[in-house]
Amino acid sequence: MKFERLGLVRSLEGSPKGFPESSEESFELQRGCHMQRVTEKHLDAVVERINILTGSPLAPYTKTAVVPRANVGNYHLDWAYGKVRLVRMGNAGGGIETITQYGTKRECLAEMHAFIRGYSASQTKE
Repeated sequence: MKFERLGLVRSLEGSPKGFPESSEESFELQRGCHMQRVTEKHLDAVVERINILTGSPLAPYTKTAVVPRANVGNYHLDWAYGKVRLVRMGNAGGGIETITQYGTKRECLAEMHAFIRGYSASQTKE
């Protein structure tokens, strides 16, 4: 493939679960060099990465004896109308804050990667 000859494509063998190790590799995948189907598993892995990066709870709810308790600050996916978006648990009652708008799985994946890059940039000190 011409992209391989130009050195624009790197091997994904070293990355966990076959996911891109960096934003550059993610961008290369989105450009069409190695287009893969985006699955719910891909999205869940990126959401888990966001929760770890931000120090947020990994699960949206915690089971209690009476009713589930919302974990405020948790990022999770919201599915409706055949589309998906990233949301954040906003209060103990289960209210959510919208982080991305509804879109396809591929669009949501791209927006979550942009969120990670923006969050990481805001945490770096100059």
